[in-house]
Amino acid sequence: MIVTGSQVRQGLNTWFVLPLRRTAIGLGCAGVATLFSACGQTQALITNQTIQGFVDQVVVPSYVSVAAGATQLEQALQTYQQAPTAANLEAARQAWRVARDRWEQTECFAFGPADSEGFDGAIDTWPIDRQGLKTAAAQPVEQREDSRKGFHAIEELLFAATEPTLSDRQHLVILATDLTKQAQGLVTRWQQASDQPAYRSVLLSAGSADSAYPTLNAAGTEIVQGLVDSLSEVASEKIGGPLETQEPDRFESFVSRNTLSDLRNNWTGAWNVYRGQRSDGGAAGSLQQRLQQQHPVIAQQLDQQFATARQALWAIPEPIETNLASPRGKVAVLTAQTAIAAVSDTLERQVLPLVQ
Repeated sequence: MIVTGSQVRQGLNTWFVLPLRRTAIGLGCAGVATLFSACGQTQALITNQTIQGFVDQVVVPSYVSVAAGATQLEQALQTYQQAPTAANLEAARQAWRVARDRWEQTECFAFGPADSEGFDGAIDTWPIDRQGLKTAAAQPVEQREDSRKGFHAIEELLFAATEPTLSDRQHLVILATDLTKQAQGLVTRWQQASDQPAYRSVLLSAGSADSAYPTLNAAGTEIVQGLVDSLSEVASEKIGGPLETQEPDRFESFVSRNTLSDLRNNWTGAWNVYRGQRSDGGAAGSLQQRLQQQHPVIAQQLDQQFATARQALWAIPEPIETNLASPRGKVAVLTAQTAIAAVSDTLERQVLPLVQ
């Protein structure tokens, strides 16, 4: 996550896309109102099945996977601390990449406990406090600012130009242990009740009188807005900042050269939410299926835009950090940025009004 903690993500930069409009464009009807009247569309877009698929097929298994990856990273760093060989260093770096990839697929549902209870900030604040990180080893990790822990603090030490020192290796284990704790805590908050109800049950209770989501559409708005925010952040900040300034070190995972993988996994996470599952194919009751049934033109447009964005992201030459300045790289990055912005724009202008 760019900047700090769980800040509200900014809108798309107007220098590369048309201004966003919150009114629906005509797709056989004149606007939002006629989408429900003249077109005869009276069914609710979001159903209990939509929400349950989102929670049980996407959110919870994704967070469980992140926690498993964090545990594997912690174990790899413990092994490297005990036996600091080149092979163990590379194994730890690969474990970081795996855990990172899994986390980046969760960016489009960084609401609920991830936001309100600070898990997102503790796991993925960027940029980090590089100077503070150097002196933070003696400070209990629980007392640190988010900018001195999490994925990017580990990245800074693990992928440094020089091999980690003994002190660095000890510090890495401390950071990884906290990362595992945060990731497991996020899983627990979604699955288990304590002094508060499990967030899974909060979402699944949408539409009931005492729910935090008084209507199904309220939950649907949360889901669709998460997609909009994540993809607009990818386009305007994660890609847009470095592209505009031509400063590769503004890419979020610059140190590890993992930025392109971050971006591709952001796309994958959004695609999973749209289809209501993490495996191939579309799930019954998913946002994609509901749109196909009720608003097939919008669904067809989104399917094509998602496919175009994927093709553009996978066409960027690797690593993006060293290819940004090349003519081919710059064109490829701009093409991907525009394609991702188009998906976000359609979700915001044409889908979000259907659930608000």
